[in-house]
Amino acid sequence: MISVVLYPPFSQMAGLKKLSLPYIKGMTVKNVLENISDQYPRLDAYFEPSESRRNILVTIKGKMVVRESEIAENDEVTLLSICGGG
Repeated sequence: MISVVLYPPFSQMAGLKKLSLPYIKGMTVKNVLENISDQYPRLDAYFEPSESRRNILVTIKGKMVVRESEIAENDEVTLLSICGGG
């Protein structure tokens, strides 16, 4: 299993702050995002990659990663929204 921690606005849209997903060898961050989008369609627009903007910051065990990063069994994946401000 892997743990996924959701921060606002993702946690608000999904109605939960943490979820568990079954681990599959070779699983990547992209696979996790697709799995969550299937379960919580409201998040799909945030998780879609875009050339002009990045909507999400993903960490594994506290380190920033990219969509192609592989996940190990028992990893904790954190999904954070990228905000602009001043």
